[in-house]
Amino acid sequence: MDTIILPKVGDILVGTWGYEACLATFVRVIEVKAATVRVVELSQIQTGDWQAGTAMPDLNGNRGTPKLKKVKNYDGDYYIKWDTCALGLWNGKPVNTYNHH
Repeated sequence: MDTIILPKVGDILVGTWGYEACLATFVRVIEVKAATVRVVELSQIQTGDWQAGTAMPDLNGNRGTPKLKKVKNYDGDYYIKWDTCALGLWNGKPVNTYNHH
């Protein structure tokens, strides 16, 4: 049986999504149990303008209520499914975003 790779409490996960846009979603892991995690979405700090810029998580700004998500493993990494995309471990760098609408 393969070992399940799990996030740690405090990890920040990120995913990008959009059609004719690239938007980012950041969440913080607040609890880990078995193969599930409880996460809370984070507000963002944006640079640039509405057409192009970067996004970073606001580590002091929770958005919404916590959600319980199942952890999936793929190719030595983990991810969770979110409403709009899959979220994986954030590398700590700004995420490029754009919107062509």
